[in-house]
Amino acid sequence: MTTFVRWLLDLLLRFTRTLDWPLLLALLALMGVGLAVLYSAGNESPRLVMAQGARYGVGLGAMWLLSRVPTAQLRSVTPLALPCAAHGPNRRKRSGMQRGKSSMFAPGMK
Repeated sequence: MTTFVRWLLDLLLRFTRTLDWPLLLALLALMGVGLAVLYSAGNESPRLVMAQGARYGVGLGAMWLLSRVPTAQLRSVTPLALPCAAHGPNRRKRSGMQRGKSSMFAPGMK
């Protein structure tokens, strides 16, 4: 049992050794404020807050995984990623107005 606990402690220390703690704390503070605003604006719905919290967790995990990739390898992949980002699923220009319906920002327009 002691070996397993020691292994878990070593894994935790390796995980947290290279974290940028001030940046992480600032991100967590912003996330907390964002969740509080979502809770307030979403009619105090815990379902919305839990869903957004899960998205935050996935995003933090993805950022941690990317932080484990060596910088030289990221630089070699960047030219390939730029066209994918520019021509990804959101490449069409979208407007907030639907055809034939007015918007609160442009009430008289149809």
